Amino acid sequence: MSPESQASEALPSRRRRTPRGGRHRGDESFLLPPGSPALVLAVPGHARQAGAEVARELGRLVEIEHTGQPAYIAHLEGDEANLNAVLAGLRRDEDAPAAVVVPLSTGPDRAMDAAVHAAVAGSPARAVAAEPL
Repeated sequence: MSPESQASEALPSRRRRTPRGGRHRGDESFLLPPGSPALVLAVPGHARQAGAEVARELGRLVEIEHTGQPAYIAHLEGDEANLNAVLAGLRRDEDAPAAVVVPLSTGPDRAMDAAVHAAVAGSPARAVAAEPL
């Protein structure tokens, strides 16, 4: 068979698949339902230290992806944007958590985990401590 005769044959048409349902179906799956708890990124150190801008940028990106849902940056040290102060400023609802606190670390850190759990336990707003990012 020559290449010219192969080229004249029609190529099979590709069928479009039906859209998948479930968790990863499209951009709208990233939208959080109204009333979802706020995300609080617990950052080690104080707000003026080197690298604090990375946490702020991560929080901004989360807010862009989850439109309308706030992402707070809270530091474990210092007075500026302190975790205890951020948690105290959240809305209080007895039925649902006001925040999910996620330690911004590369893995388990006993001192950081203890500080996050202590702040969550002492918070006037109901909050949940999550695993590190």
